[in-house]
Amino acid sequence: MEGRRVRFSLLISVSIIFLMAHNARSQSSTSAEKSAAGKSTVPPKSAMKKLLPAANAWVETTLRKMTVDEKIGQLLFTTYHGSLTATDTAAYQQIMHDVNDLHVGGFINITHGSPLGVVKSQAYPTAVLNNQLQAKS
Repeated sequence: MEGRRVRFSLLISVSIIFLMAHNARSQSSTSAEKSAAGKSTVPPKSAMKKLLPAANAWVETTLRKMTVDEKIGQLLFTTYHGSLTATDTAAYQQIMHDVNDLHVGGFINITHGSPLGVVKSQAYPTAVLNNQLQAKS
């Protein structure tokens, strides 16, 4: 009985090693094929386009006018739910703090979960809030 158990364990171990080696070999041949195929294609264009001189001047002027806090704030994105947000609520005050004090770079419209499922944003209140945020920024 003990001999059977040892043979079975050995058989399983060898099978696993064989499958792992086969899988690794097929993955390496696939990457070799991909790299060979990549060499024959045209090199990709740069994702960054050169700006026109006027646009470049605007960027430089704008960046020179910004404080360090404003530049850091442009890296921040905060979230809000696109539902009716009254101006006297804590949520609205937090959003205005993010705009006025943190100088956030943008907002991400999120959905809320509820026991009944996902609560989607509403189009009109979202548009109103977006317009208010753009006017304050």
